[in-house]
Amino acid sequence: MLNLMNDKITKWLRYIIIAVAIFYFLPFIFLGENSYFTIHDNLDSEVQYLEVLKTSGMMYASGDEIVPNTMNGIPRAAYKSGLNFTSILFNIFPSHWAYILNFIFCHVLAFLGMYLLLKKHIIKEQDKSWVVLLIALLFAILPFYSIYGLTVAGQPLFFYTYLNLKNSSERPA
Repeated sequence: MLNLMNDKITKWLRYIIIAVAIFYFLPFIFLGENSYFTIHDNLDSEVQYLEVLKTSGMMYASGDEIVPNTMNGIPRAAYKSGLNFTSILFNIFPSHWAYILNFIFCHVLAFLGMYLLLKKHIIKEQDKSWVVLLIALLFAILPFYSIYGLTVAGQPLFFYTYLNLKNSSERPA
């Protein structure tokens, strides 16, 4: 009886996760450039720096070259790498859509990383899978600066990978 109830909770929680993902990401997609980003202090520098690199054609330039559009010219090495995932997105897509894609990518990986970490290493009981889904969902909707990539969102995935490597090295060959 208890196992059947947990299966129903897990099933409903999966539907809730899908609904939250839809309602969390869809406003950004439907509103387009009229959407609001409530996280402050990241639209004043990082997005503009990536836009400057894109418009000046210096996204993949060497570190010695001077980017003339900022502060009367600063070296390319002062910016983030052009091979960074965020930089590649900004080079391929318009700035707003690159920001949204990066936002979605970071939050989805935050969910997956926390889910994998909890499922394999922390909460191993099968009847507690709804707890794992709920905690992963709550972690994924935390507000963090997605423009900086997986600095916060990737920590559970990093720790999951670390624990997998550590546990595999402890086994005899």
